[in-house]
Amino acid sequence: MEEKPITQNESLLIIESMIETTKKRITKLDSYYSLMWGYLVLIASFLNYYLLSAGYGQQSYLAWCLMILGAIASIALGFKQKNEQKITTYFDKVLIFLWSGFVICILILVLNMQFINFKIIPLILLLYGIALFVNGGMLKFTPQIVGAVVAWIGCLIAFRLEMMEQLLVTAAVVVIAYIIPGHILYNKAQKDV
Repeated sequence: MEEKPITQNESLLIIESMIETTKKRITKLDSYYSLMWGYLVLIASFLNYYLLSAGYGQQSYLAWCLMILGAIASIALGFKQKNEQKITTYFDKVLIFLWSGFVICILILVLNMQFINFKIIPLILLLYGIALFVNGGMLKFTPQIVGAVVAWIGCLIAFRLEMMEQLLVTAAVVVIAYIIPGHILYNKAQKDV
């Protein structure tokens, strides 16, 4: 049986279909990560703020142990995605490198925060902005790009504040930059199913 060669239009339709499928899959995954990390950082920010204001200064950093749960969940979700996904696209690879680089930068900051008087929040907000700007640009998703700008504005503000107020800025930033776009992406993914 002889295979019929595909036309140029059929070829373009196949490529467009593949791109759409990839975008839908990434939109759904991105919503999970945005919501999970957004809510974890929001809770940790408020918990750290509460512990500091209640006089538990030495233990207040323990609020950020929630990030370990996020890391475990992200790794599990990543393995699940890898097992379900038949093809890894260039788009997938870029996003993996972007967010892996983001995590490495955060770890470097956390491991060296004693050298900058433990004031890493503005730098983390700066990194949020970069990662969200690239991610939003790749997805052509304006709410994440706006979230990046909000993270950068939050960074500028946080540099001028004390630790407790920086935590409140962080909470506001993650609501605007992660949680709201995460819900928008989630709703979009549900409609695309």
